[in-house]
Amino acid sequence: MADKGKGKAVDPIDIGSDSDDDFFVSKKRPAVRQATLPPRSPSPPVRTHSDNEDDGSPDSQQKKRRKPTSKKPALELPSWTRASSNDHKKNGAGGRSRKGSSQARGSTEERGETIVIDDSDEDAGPSDRKPKAIRHRVQLTPPPEMSEAKKAEIEQLVKAHLGSKFQDQETEVVDDSSSSPEKNDGDELEKVFITVRMVAPPEKKLSAAPAAIKEYQKARTLILSRTGHMSKGINTLSDRLQKRPGDLVFVYNDSRVYPRSTPEQLGILHKADMSGYEKEYWDRLQAERRRALEALSDDEMPHDDDAIEHLDSPTSKTNDQLDKMDLSKHETQPTQLTAPYTSNAGDTKNIENSEPRGEEEIQDYIRFIVKSENGKHRMKGQKALRIQTIIKYYCKAIGKPPEEAEKMYLMFDGEKLDKDLTLGETDIEDGDMLDAGMVKPLPTSRRRF
Repeated sequence: MADKGKGKAVDPIDIGSDSDDDFFVSKKRPAVRQATLPPRSPSPPVRTHSDNEDDGSPDSQQKKRRKPTSKKPALELPSWTRASSNDHKKNGAGGRSRKGSSQARGSTEERGETIVIDDSDEDAGPSDRKPKAIRHRVQLTPPPEMSEAKKAEIEQLVKAHLGSKFQDQETEVVDDSSSSPEKNDGDELEKVFITVRMVAPPEKKLSAAPAAIKEYQKARTLILSRTGHMSKGINTLSDRLQKRPGDLVFVYNDSRVYPRSTPEQLGILHKADMSGYEKEYWDRLQAERRRALEALSDDEMPHDDDAIEHLDSPTSKTNDQLDKMDLSKHETQPTQLTAPYTSNAGDTKNIENSEPRGEEEIQDYIRFIVKSENGKHRMKGQKALRIQTIIKYYCKAIGKPPEEAEKMYLMFDGEKLDKDLTLGETDIEDGDMLDAGMVKPLPTSRRRF
């Protein structure tokens, strides 16, 4: 009865028989006071991770990486970008017109003006840049068109001022490559004007049209340098005629003009007239001329050897006495030409002409000098005399055998003369000097064994 009033006795708890149910039953969970919620923030709440969500899904990963966006502070524009009231006054109606033009037709909304601001605009200080100069476009009014009558009147005035030599002529300008590119007034004095007129062959005149013949034979003026070669003019004219330079021949004073000749050598100081031939037609004319000369009798046309006179007379002999000599009645026999001539006065025979010669016969002769190491000899011959004959006579005069004439040559102005040419076909004039020389044999090389 000792336990009476104390209640029923509780069995002791065995550790081995303890369980969760007994724990929860025996011990009640205390009531937890609910905490107050924090104040709401403008940013959305961050969702925490829960165990029941799938970590491998892409939606969950995107939600994890998403961060709240913060608003950027508004950019305040500098004061100079704001239009002042003075600007509106200056613009006036123009400003209102631009404002009205910025609106689209049929639209009540006004387009905003776009302002591009870079980093330098943040500093509203004064700018050091100079304002660009305003470029004004100037438009010139074109001149009024002239009538045909006015153009014809101006053309007549130009032709009357330039002269008749520039009418109906084509001018070919040939630049002298040897001159300096910087032209001055002195260069104009070195220019010569050479007018060339082509001569058409007779068969071409019969077959071609009259307009083509007129175009072929019209005068053409070449502007060359006085000291330049004639090859430039020949090349220019051959290009216009669509010919090769070697197919054209220029003739001046009945003598052929060679490409290496210069206007100064031809005696042209300012202007001259020349004739142009095709080489085939020129060679045919020369052959006909030679046949006509060969057909003459011995009384009318002397031989080549008789047409040369050796003028080793003293220096006291005047030109009048030289003109009185008649080479066609030379008394010296051909056998006597083999003997060498000396400079003694007794060896020269003065032969006077019984009848005075005409002016044409005097002009047909050329006096020249042949010089070499063996001496100087004065000669006089006709224009139809060949260079080969002059060389043969010079060999006889200096005492060399006739076989040496094949090895000898004549030079004029630094150029070798073709032995088949005549005096008239060269640029040799009265008083010119020719240099005679011998062709040197090539040295034979000795081989060592």
